[in-house]
Amino acid sequence: MIKYTEEQMGTAFHYYLKHGRPTRIPRNSNIYCEFAALQGIADFILVKGNPFNACSLYQLKGLRADSSIFSLLKPKAGRKRTYVFQRSGLSDKSCTMALSELQKAGIIRISEGKFHQTSIIDNRSASIWAFELKLADWKRAIFQCLQYQSYANYSVAVFPMDKQFILINNLHYFENLNIGVLLFDPLELKSKWLFYPKRESSKMNSSRAYVLLKLYNLNLPRS
Repeated sequence: MIKYTEEQMGTAFHYYLKHGRPTRIPRNSNIYCEFAALQGIADFILVKGNPFNACSLYQLKGLRADSSIFSLLKPKAGRKRTYVFQRSGLSDKSCTMALSELQKAGIIRISEGKFHQTSIIDNRSASIWAFELKLADWKRAIFQCLQYQSYANYSVAVFPMDKQFILINNLHYFENLNIGVLLFDPLELKSKWLFYPKRESSKMNSSRAYVLLKLYNLNLPRS
């Protein structure tokens, strides 16, 4: 049996997502490695679609604000300045600058002294996949993939092909929690689904709001 490290498996899987022919995983998508969100760090995030419409791009050019600010807000229920300051984890100066920048970019608005999200981000236009690679620890994979479900439409655990037997015997845990199970061969660059997850809701919450704005900042060239 050929052995390989997690790093080797991760490198091969990244290449497979970019250049391979993965079954039932969208191609021509943006791929991010070791993506840190409010809920854990996924090995890979894949994003299909663009949550920002064309008219938004000019407004957002050069945006540097911390996306944790945006994640604290909601479209209808406004947040007071003191609420944002206390929960952002930023200094008062950084928080003030971020609020000002987000407001100028049209991402947030002020109404009756409270901050709100605007509709500049079309949350439903982006499909987010989160992948967690594991050589063996399927229980840990479940725990981590459950965290990613807070923002991802699809959360998938990826294992080597030789783990098929033990995974089939425990597949009901993944099915009950709607966590995808994908077998991957890093040498042959082939994959096999043991369980394909159903699409989770795209309902905006703090974790998804954080990820969407962070994804945009990662894609945008700095001015």
